[in-house]
Amino acid sequence: MPRYMIIEARSKATLPQAYRDLVIKARGIAGINWDSNGCYAIPIFLYANRIVVKVPTNCIEWFRAAMLSIDYAVTVKVTGTAKKAKAQALSIPSIYIV
Repeated sequence: MPRYMIIEARSKATLPQAYRDLVIKARGIAGINWDSNGCYAIPIFLYANRIVVKVPTNCIEWFRAAMLSIDYAVTVKVTGTAKKAKAQALSIPSIYIV
C-alpha cells in the first residue's frame, strides 16, 4: 500500500530539482534493496511550491532519510490516501515564504 509524501521546496523553481535529488539520494541510501523492494516515486499533485509524491510503504524510510540531506526542501506530511494528501497540501500553511 503506498504512502503519500507532501514535500515543500523553497521556491517553485527548485521543486523539480528537489524531486530529482530526493529520488537519487533515496536510491543511494537503499542501495541493492531499491530494486528488490520495488521502490519508486511518482509525483501526483503539484501546487505552488509543494508536490505530493506516491511512495511504497516499505520504502518510505529511505525517502524520509533522503529528505534530511536536501537543504532546500522539507517533508511537510506523510499520509495514507491521495485525497487526504491533496487536501493537506492545499490547507497546511506554508513553511517557506513563497
